Amino acid sequence: MKNKIKLVLFILLVSTIGANAQFITKISIGIKGGANFHVPNQINRNSVFEAANTESNLFDKEYEPFYNNVNHQFVFVGYYKLTEKSYISFQPGISCNSINYSNTYQWQGESNTFDSEYVFKHNLQFINLPVLYKYEFLNRRLQPYIQLGVYYDFLANSTSNITKTETTEFGALEYNKESLGANDFYIQSSVGSIGGIGVTYRFKRSKLGIESNFKYGFFNIADTQNRFNNSQITGKYYDTPDDFRIMNASISAIYTVSMECISKTTPPNHREF
Repeated sequence: MKNKIKLVLFILLVSTIGANAQFITKISIGIKGGANFHVPNQINRNSVFEAANTESNLFDKEYEPFYNNVNHQFVFVGYYKLTEKSYISFQPGISCNSINYSNTYQWQGESNTFDSEYVFKHNLQFINLPVLYKYEFLNRRLQPYIQLGVYYDFLANSTSNITKTETTEFGALEYNKESLGANDFYIQSSVGSIGGIGVTYRFKRSKLGIESNFKYGFFNIADTQNRFNNSQITGKYYDTPDDFRIMNASISAIYTVSMECISKTTPPNHREF
């Protein structure tokens, strides 16, 4: 009886080890990093001033084009193979996003007139938690792919770097740049969709590639309850953020390694990742 129990336990142990080994061979891990570009996407315009003509765009911000809103991201990636060509992945990381714009106001007095230009460079740092489905098109060393998923981001920190320039009839005067906290302006999380394309070159146990992704937020991330609560920025520099969604394009280099390289057993006819 004892021998039968030992035999059953031995079979269960071998089966568990075999199943775990096969599970590990379906996993790959790696890193990716690169540049991202914020695409201006305003829902509503906001200002600390109100124009006499409500249809006037006198106080609208002038946004920089997306290629001037460049920043970076760093990501850990993990893939689980579903089929020969499809994977599910979890890609936690940290991203910094730049939103750059300017405001110009003209002040008129009895004896003189001068213009004030305020340049704002907002830096938003997020902790990213995306889940994506990836599909490869070719079973070759050079493998193009597409991926699609959803993300949940947490706001880690936000700052506003501000430059003020005053122009009078005697010339222009630029004041010292100032960096201020801007966490009050934004809600603490963002949800949206993410999709992209890429191509990798497959080595024996690893892959090296490049990919491009686009993020689209579902909701406004400006905090509508606190838009005027940051007195340092609204009171001193006459600014409050517009309502906007996250729209972000990125390009990254990616390197992954198959966990098969640390497994002692390789299933027969298993295609190397």
